[in-house]
Amino acid sequence: MLEIRADIDDIVAEVSELMKRVYDGLQQQNIEPKADPSKGAALIVFRLGFEYFIVSRDALHKGLLIGGGAAVRTGLENVIDLLYIYDKPEKYAKAYVESMTKFNEVMRSAAAKGIDAIAQSRELKQANKWTNASIEDRLKASGNAFITVYDMLSYFGHPNPGSLNYITNKRLKDGQLNLLKQASCISALTMMAVTLKHTDITNITIQELDVVARKLGTQLVPDGSEGA
Repeated sequence: MLEIRADIDDIVAEVSELMKRVYDGLQQQNIEPKADPSKGAALIVFRLGFEYFIVSRDALHKGLLIGGGAAVRTGLENVIDLLYIYDKPEKYAKAYVESMTKFNEVMRSAAAKGIDAIAQSRELKQANKWTNASIEDRLKASGNAFITVYDMLSYFGHPNPGSLNYITNKRLKDGQLNLLKQASCISALTMMAVTLKHTDITNITIQELDVVARKLGTQLVPDGSEGA
């Protein structure tokens, strides 16, 4: 259960620095997703997740509760995809990479025909469908760790008049902003840990991630483990 943390902004700064190091490490790898889907899937998911993290971080820093919450929720869904992919990497990594490649090809073809073609393209709507599992099924498959957090984020990820209670009440708003920052950090740390496991990044270690994760009451390396 997440609790209000007075040091959350310091933790956000630490996670931001770690995210940048992982980003730089991936840049140095020159991974070709189609040639190596086992690494390519992690690369694609991390690039998406990096953007979601930056957007949510900046929005929450400005006090934009609903927009920031929606970005955190999307980022968490991205991490859930990552966990689902590497639960059965031999099946889903290649399918995920191929779906992204297919989407890009269909998008370029539709864009050349104009905006109406993009809106009406059934092929485009199906292009990046790499699994038939719903987000709820993928969430369950990833374990219980994110279910409560995802439910909380869903409250702000859809139009909900009740969320106005948090916007107009400073105490509630400040508390919820704090919790959303924590959720964003935990999501980002999990994504980085999985990315490190499935790529050859050497400029950062799982232990460094774990030090920050433990400040948030979770851990990435079990006690007594070297975390290799």
